[in-house]
Order: sequence, then structure tokens, then C-alpha cells
Amino acid sequence: MDKKKVLFISDLAVEGSGYMQISINLALGLVKSGYEVKCIGLRYNGEEHNHPFSILPCAGFQEANLEYYNITTLWKQDVTVVALDIHMQERLLQQVATLERKPPYIGIFPVEGDPLCMDWALVLSQMQGKFCISEFGTNECKKAGIEAEYIQIGIDTESWRPPILGEREALRKAMGFEEDDLIILTVADNQERKYLSSAIHTVSELEKRLGRPVKYVMVTREFQPTGWKLRSLAQEYNYQNLVIYERGLGFKELLGVYMMSDLFFIPSLAEGLNMCVLEAQATGLPVFGTDCTALHELLADGKGVLLPVKFTYCNVFGNSNRYFYDEEQALDVLYNSVLNMETLKSTIDLGRAAAVARTWDITSTQLDNKIKELLHE
Repeated sequence: MDKKKVLFISDLAVEGSGYMQISINLALGLVKSGYEVKCIGLRYNGEEHNHPFSILPCAGFQEANLEYYNITTLWKQDVTVVALDIHMQERLLQQVATLERKPPYIGIFPVEGDPLCMDWALVLSQMQGKFCISEFGTNECKKAGIEAEYIQIGIDTESWRPPILGEREALRKAMGFEEDDLIILTVADNQERKYLSSAIHTVSELEKRLGRPVKYVMVTREFQPTGWKLRSLAQEYNYQNLVIYERGLGFKELLGVYMMSDLFFIPSLAEGLNMCVLEAQATGLPVFGTDCTALHELLADGKGVLLPVKFTYCNVFGNSNRYFYDEEQALDVLYNSVLNMETLKSTIDLGRAAAVARTWDITSTQLDNKIKELLHE
């Protein structure tokens, strides 16, 4: 019996795309389940890999549309799986509509903020399979009349692990930090939604209140054209302890950055999931984040520390809400937590347990079952 063919389309940028982690692991799961898989990798530059499937490099959507047309016409996939933001899926679906042959289309997507606007609900209605990567987003879909299913994104908690005895100290020394440094970590793109400007201000104020140096480590895209000038902001706040690593660190180096840190701070205005929060929880860091959207479900019930929201506004991205954390209250929470780090042990344990429960086998099985359903197997 011939293997069923799956075309997987996603953002496969090596330098830090959350979609890359989702897509590679799901593609591996499909191969393990007996499918033949090809990938179209947006922003993938042709880096060498040893995965049991081919990845076609693709610089932009015009090229992706051409590759999709060729594969659908010549290779004739049985199913198309697309893991991208909704507005990007809309562009691909416009190409799908022009083709005579239309294999079932499964979308995997986030909903960053509420409500889900009707324009995007119409995009989702064109998909034969709809998977949202957060419970928050799934509920927003249902409010808009879209019967999406929640797909639990996994994480490899054997690789993403807490440091063993002496490892944290050795990493700090190797990276130029002192054993007793207080290190706060943020891993996030340098974009409006991540609210890094306020994060630097909050940490600078925390340092003043503590009366001791606080090292703020950011793993980000420092020179993003539309991002903040982060070092200039630190100077404006008279803050001298900002440390920036550029996105694209190798796994070993990035894991080391997590392991050497004391806590993880994610001040986002909205999130569709946030893989970096899962990584922080898996490596044994207490996570402090804005009480909004998908961050709420990741950190609620003691799995992290939720920072109260002060106000919201309607953003141009899908007419969705953006949530601004209350900086004064956040400062109080961070200050009291740093003074009583031992009280965070249960938060660390609950966060780690939640991450361990997220296995890629669960995610792959959900996708496999949906493919079988659409192919009437």
C-alpha cells in the first residue's frame, strides 16, 4: 500500500522561529506514523539537516505559491498541513482557491488576542481541519462560530531540563557572570507585542529598589528594523546591566542561558502560545508574565506568576486587544519574589510538571487522527 503524502508548510527560520519547533516535531511525528512528508520552509535558507523529509527553501509567499502549485500538480499530496499565523494562511488559501485540485487543508494557528475578527473567522472557515495552539484561542474561535480544535503543543523535556548540581555555577562563570548575580531573562522578538521597552524600565526600577545589581539578559533581535533601540533605552533609564544575545543561538548555548538565570520575565501584550515560556518552565525557572490571552493558561494555578493588567486597547493586528501590565504592581511582585526566592519553589515545580505533561506524541496523534478523518480512513 502506498504511503499517504503530506505537504507541510510553515515558517522554518532557524534563527528562532517558534513555528520551526512545532513544524519539525510534527513532521517527524507524521513520518513515524507512516506518511511521506515534504516541507515548504518559509525563511528557510537551505541549512543542512538530517530529518527524514525534504525541506524546500522559500524566501517569500510568491515563491511559496509557486512551489505549492508545482507540488500539488506533480507530487499530488493527499493532505496539506499549514502552520502559520491566520493572515499568512489567508494568502495561501487565495492560491488554493485558484487550483483545480484541492487536497484537504489543515491549519495550525494561534489566536493572539480577543476577539477573533470576522475577516479572520472567514479565513478559518475555508479550512477542512482547524487546530488552534491555545485553549484561549480555541474558545475565541468558538465565540466567532468556528469549530476549531485545541492542539496541545509539546516540548522535549529531556532536552529542555533543569541544571544538575554545579552546572548553573559553571555556566555563569563561563558566560562572565558572578555566582551571586541576580539574572532576569527574557527570550522574545524585538517587536511591539513583546513590550520590551517597559520590561527594561521595570527591571531598572527593580535594581534601584533592591539596591544591588540586577543583570537583565535578553535573547532577541537587537537590530530588528521595526524594533526598539534597546541599549539606548537602557541608557535613558540609567541602567547599566543590560546583556543582549542575538536570536539564533545554538541549542546548547540557549539552554545554558536559561540554566544560569534566576527567573523568566515575559511582559507581552498578547500571546498565541509562547514556546519560550514552556522552555523556561521545563528548565526550572519561575515565569512572571502578563495576565492575558494564552499566557494566562500557561501560568495560572500556580504554574507561574501572573502580573495584573492596567489597561487594554484595540490593535491594528486583527482588531484584537492588547493588554498592558501594571508596571507598579509588577515591580512590587518582582521585588517581593526576589526577596523571598524560596517561596517560588512550588511555582517552579508546578511549571516543570506542566511542561513535562506536554509530549510531542500527544500532538502528533491529534494531527494523525485528523488526517485519517479527512481521508476517511
